[in-house]
Amino acid sequence: MAAMSQKFFNPGFRLHNEILRHDYSRYEDEEWRGYVHLGFSIANFWGILREAVRLNDRELFGTAAERLKRHLEVAWDDVYGGLGWSMHVDKGCVDYRKTSYVHEEAMIGLLTLIERLGWEWARDWYARIHRYTFGNFRIRRYPGWHSYMDRQCTPQEHVKRRENYHHPRYLMLSLQIIDRLREHAGRAAWA
Repeated sequence: MAAMSQKFFNPGFRLHNEILRHDYSRYEDEEWRGYVHLGFSIANFWGILREAVRLNDRELFGTAAERLKRHLEVAWDDVYGGLGWSMHVDKGCVDYRKTSYVHEEAMIGLLTLIERLGWEWARDWYARIHRYTFGNFRIRRYPGWHSYMDRQCTPQEHVKRRENYHHPRYLMLSLQIIDRLREHAGRAAWA
């Protein structure tokens, strides 16, 4: 947990680096110094949040919540909507291709925040990402979900891979959280 929450965090730009050396030191060359895989970082945060709940570690929970929000703000595509894939801070470029798993993993993290603290910003982000996800990744002609899309989230008729993991996990974990929220009459668990 310490490696994910401390070692990969780059305080210079307040995002998690994707690639470090084996000893967790940062690369100094331009190619890897500022590379951030926004999707993997967002996916990691819900795991850190759940571990913080398990440990009853509110400080770790708060750190993960703050960083999830920061990564969502940076990853959001203000032109076409949705969450971008990765970026290179030093080069000033963002890869805004869309993947369903990034959106689903973000929603798991946001539901965890809603369950524990009921924060309004988490509710707003959840609603925004949920609308985008269900409006763009769902295949309308038959049951299924698009996985990897271009920046505009253009439906793909023929693809080599369909999502078979992240979407069911999102559904199962979301239902568990919603059930717990119902048990608590919608009140946040740590509020």
